[in-house]
Amino acid sequence: MTRPEFKKLVMESLKNLPRVFRRYLKDVEVVVADEPTPGQDAGRGKGITLGLYQGVPLSDRDHLYGMVLPDQITIFQRNIERVSRSEQE
Repeated sequence: MTRPEFKKLVMESLKNLPRVFRRYLKDVEVVVADEPTPGQDAGRGKGITLGLYQGVPLSDRDHLYGMVLPDQITIFQRNIERVSRSEQE
């Protein structure tokens, strides 16, 4: 699948999430990458990394939180394609 096609599926999936979840994504950047870098995959166990959240969890934020880059979710296209049996899956 091409990158633009994959990105479109990711964005459609985000739009179809229930509102209760979407509201937590308003300040989160979602990006697509081929695979995790060694730093992104380090210490994550023996499984395959399909996606990664990088940021400060809402539960860890206090009144001093601010002036930081947006949180980011990275979706790893090649890893997802490896575990999918078909394009529809």
